[in-house]
Amino acid sequence: MKRIGLLLTGALLSVGVAMPALAGEGGTVAERNFSIGPRAAVFIPKESSANDTWYGGVQLRAMFNRVAGLEGSIDYREDDFGSTKVKTYPVQASLLLYLANKKPFCFFLLGGGGWYNQHIEPDNGPSTTKQRFGPHAGAGIQYFLSDAWSLDSTWRYIWLQRVNLTNSTLLKSNSYDPSGQQVTIGLNYHF
Repeated sequence: MKRIGLLLTGALLSVGVAMPALAGEGGTVAERNFSIGPRAAVFIPKESSANDTWYGGVQLRAMFNRVAGLEGSIDYREDDFGSTKVKTYPVQASLLLYLANKKPFCFFLLGGGGWYNQHIEPDNGPSTTKQRFGPHAGAGIQYFLSDAWSLDSTWRYIWLQRVNLTNSTLLKSNSYDPSGQQVTIGLNYHF
């Protein structure tokens, strides 16, 4: 995970060094009130032997003013726990508080909640669907490629209730704590 974080940071800094001419003159993220775009994410549960895999989603942001905005997102991810598959559709809402809001780089804190719709499919039993709510908190950086396009990366910690599994061969017990870290990279179109 540390290696991924270093690679992402290096990639964002490389873009920042290579493309400064594309960024808007001065300005803030609130000049255009809305943005939408695809994102990639990786989630690392606190208690899991599953591989950390990237998955996709989409995010929408609305700015209230120069300092505060709201982000909504939906993703899809699938985890294998031995003979049990867990498909998760996280729907998250986050308040964004910009600490430094001057183009091309913007830094922000985030906090909010998510609804984690999980479809659990064991090999030898009926599948079940569960919904969990969990709060999250973190931080992010946004880099403006131009007045209309930006890249962002966020880190957040998500707190969730334990999940009970049956006949899982990869876990030491029949339950695990799905709380953990999420890292996202997004491409945003501002309008």
